[in-house]
This record gives sequence, structure tokens and C-alpha cells, in this order.
Amino acid sequence: ASNTATCKFETGDIGTVIGQGASKNEAMGDAIEKCYIKRETLFEKQRAQVVDSDRGQDLIDSCSTLSCT
Repeated sequence: ASNTATCKFETGDIGTVIGQGASKNEAMGDAIEKCYIKRETLFEKQRAQVVDSDRGQDLIDSCSTLSCT
């Protein structure tokens, strides 16, 4: 058996995000980071502008409220 925990959540805008780590908390942290990167990329593509610190904080907040399944 693997000692890897996973955290998976579905989002409406960027699809399914799956994080992995040695523990559930690490997996969630990985998933939040992947969520942020995907949302940042999507924002920059749609708006053709770089994410500023306020918008970046909004993206982090929106990702960190998701729950693992």
C-alpha cells in the first residue's frame, strides 16, 4: 500500500484538481497550489493581464475553501 494521501475537488471553472502528499494536509496543500496555478493561468488567458496581489489573494482564498473528497 502506498503512503500517499490524495485530495480531489471539482471546480466549475478549472475542472478537477487532485493534490498528493504524505498526509491529507499535505495533499490538500498541493491541491490548493495546483488550483491557484490553474486559476491564475485561466485569469491571465481570459484577461490578458498579470494577476496582481489583490486578485492573487482572492484566487488563493477561493481555492483554500474547497473541500477534499
